[in-house]
Amino acid sequence: MLAYHSVILEAYRAALADWAVKEIDGREIDQSLIHHTAALASIWANEAVTEKHVVDVIDTLH
Repeated sequence: MLAYHSVILEAYRAALADWAVKEIDGREIDQSLIHHTAALASIWANEAVTEKHVVDVIDTLH
């Protein structure tokens, strides 16, 4: 999934821009951000991007 590394990072930035500090869809705050990032990256990549893929990419930032 590293082929979509930049797509996931851009989706993460977009999700952060729209993210409010509250629960969305009844999920924990961090989990909803990851979920929305995965959904957005999947749309942009036209391929399934899982929440695990998002977490793996975000972990590379630290």
